[in-house]
Amino acid sequence: MRNWVRTSTTAALEIAERLDVDMPITRLMSEVLFEGLPAADCIPVLMERPPRSEW
Repeated sequence: MRNWVRTSTTAALEIAERLDVDMPITRLMSEVLFEGLPAADCIPVLMERPPRSEW
């Protein structure tokens, strides 16, 4: 895997944390790419999130 994928994903998560922004898709993508989480396990995690305003 290209190094820029890890760098970009890590940077996005670090910025989100600094700004207190929830980025569940990016967080799960990181877990799939770098921690071995099966992609199919992401669907229930995302679908079970409570609805909330995006703004």
